[in-house]
Amino acid sequence: MADIEQVGRLLADAADALTEAHWVREAPERLAATRLGTLRVAAAVLAARGRPGQAAGSPSSTWQVLARVAPELSEWAAHLERAERRPPADVRGVDDLLRAGEDFLLVAAATLGLPAPSLPATLVPVSLSSTGLPATGPGGAGRVEDAEAS
Repeated sequence: MADIEQVGRLLADAADALTEAHWVREAPERLAATRLGTLRVAAAVLAARGRPGQAAGSPSSTWQVLARVAPELSEWAAHLERAERRPPADVRGVDDLLRAGEDFLLVAAATLGLPAPSLPATLVPVSLSSTGLPATGPGGAGRVEDAEAS
């Protein structure tokens, strides 16, 4: 088990990655920074709680181990594991995953009894011309251009 200072540093590193995700203008980079941030949150919880023994021949993902070590975070682990297997298909999905990552950080910090690192309130719009992703899912509402035109 890690000491409280190490766990706090891991949470701060997670917040740094999620903050970076706020500022990048391309969806693939935002997704990568978000994933890094959520994995760092999971690492902080695993460092604080320790890692359970693993049955021989059964590799586990970070999210499966997290659900065993911190059952109160098992819904988060399942959600983030699904997002890892099936990445968001559009910009809105990437931004939703970023917001979920921020919520995960806040919940994990509270679960560990630690103060949550601060996160930015501003989300820089993704440059749609460079994403390779559609602006939204079905329905087409919520495009960045639509919001800026209002």
